[in-house]
Order: sequence, then C-alpha cells, then structure tokens
Amino acid sequence: MFFQNMAYNAQAYWSYYPTGTPDSEKQPVSRLTAYPNPATDYLTLTPVVDQTECICFSLVDLSGKTIARYNEGFVQPGGQTFTIYTGNIPAGEYILQMSAGSTAERQKVVIIK
Repeated sequence: MFFQNMAYNAQAYWSYYPTGTPDSEKQPVSRLTAYPNPATDYLTLTPVVDQTECICFSLVDLSGKTIARYNEGFVQPGGQTFTIYTGNIPAGEYILQMSAGSTAERQKVVIIK
C-alpha cells in the first residue's frame, strides 16, 4: 500500500512540474544535410524547407571569412539536392551556412585533398 501511494504521488509530481523544452520552442534537429563529409571535389547538399523560399549557401572559414557563396534561387517545399564544386577550395575545416527565408542552418564540413 505504501509503495502504491508513492508511485501515484511521483506521477502527480512529474505531471505537475513538466521538464524539457515546450513544444513551441522545439527546433528540428537538422534542416541541412551535407555529404560526403569530409569532401574532396564535390559536396552534396540536401536542404529541407517548409515553403517556397529563396535559398543561399555560404562556405565560411573558421576565421569568419566567406570563401564561397552559392545562390540557388527559389526552392519548393521538401528536400532537394544541390551539388557544389569544392575542388578549388583549400583543404581545411569550414562552416557551411544555409539561409532560406527566416531559416538559418550551420554545419561543419571538412575539405580534404
């Protein structure tokens, strides 16, 4: 009887004091996939957007300097695939930035030779 009451009280406590992030503040895990990573000559990008948006990709080095910018124009909702040439970019670590309307994503990519 004692343990039964404890289980009930614990359940009431956890339902009254919620933990975690409210659903309204949760963000998708990733809206951009880049592969292969590390890349050599080409990097394939698969962004996911919820509505028709103008999309732009930037490759930024770790000092913050923009190395390359790729304006892809308007894309339709869902996942689409783009391939960018990275053969002329020096080997190193970069931040790939995607902007699409009010959505912005960043992902670390490595280019090797």
